Amino acid sequence: MSDALPAVMAENPFTKARQSLLADLEGMLATKLGVGNLSIATYVANTMNPAAIQASPMNPSHGKPLYDVLRDARSRSPNLGLILNTMGGDAQFPARLVRLVREDLAFQKFFVVVPEFAKSAGTVVALASDAAVSGPTTQFGAIDPQLPRVTQAGQSWVSARAVRDAYKKLREETIPSLPNGAQVGVASGMDFLLHQQALDALQLTTELVHQIQSRYHKELKVERILQELIETSLAHGKDVSPAQLAGYGFPVLNLALDDPLWSKLSEYYTRALRNLQLEQVPGATGVVLFESRQVSMAMNAQISVMGRPNQ
Repeated sequence: MSDALPAVMAENPFTKARQSLLADLEGMLATKLGVGNLSIATYVANTMNPAAIQASPMNPSHGKPLYDVLRDARSRSPNLGLILNTMGGDAQFPARLVRLVREDLAFQKFFVVVPEFAKSAGTVVALASDAAVSGPTTQFGAIDPQLPRVTQAGQSWVSARAVRDAYKKLREETIPSLPNGAQVGVASGMDFLLHQQALDALQLTTELVHQIQSRYHKELKVERILQELIETSLAHGKDVSPAQLAGYGFPVLNLALDDPLWSKLSEYYTRALRNLQLEQVPGATGVVLFESRQVSMAMNAQISVMGRPNQ
């Protein structure tokens, strides 16, 4: 860890209490997974506040703080447990995160620990790990990419699959059925850039799932994943259970409610969310917490309007 990092670490009893829990979790998780040792980094989005969810999707601005906590974790162990809580975000971010873990920092083992949500891009990150650790409140989700749209009402997110299908229906059914003059009017109102972005995002996600199979999980049922988690018209926020994810040939360790590891993880997760909700600078709400045994950083945002949750 660089000498400059301690200067940006949060030094307060709440942080120290969480980092003490991380030390306990590292030993318990290593024992449960059967690895000699393991270090933990956390990437926890504030999913208690709908407006904070809107402000916390996975995106390139998370790269630097995430790198700092992962680097600190790598300094203590070649095996990583990433505590992940997210509703998803940028379709390209999972590939960046996996490259950082697998190549740049060269962790030998990579486990994703999901106390509650690993939706959308978060599910893709989980699939790229060696195994996921879940429990009674864990939810995965559909992985059809979501595209940001900015309108007068603010930013919202739209399914890339839905954009592709809508444009196909317009071209093949709606426009041919209209008079020539009306065809021109409808075609001129189509956002072809959004359509191309949707096609690119779908291709990227599809290629990434195939890469995950070829590099990490030979038994992964790729065609079922693509059909059921991208092509099926599934509400993007719908729960995909740990058992369903395991049914695709992906290793999942599901902890029981009374497992001491789950209890300890739940305590850490509750404290992390409390930090994001209550312990940030005046006038702002914490949106994402990045933490390890020695580094703790939170991103904040000015939030005045309750927005629609990002998917």
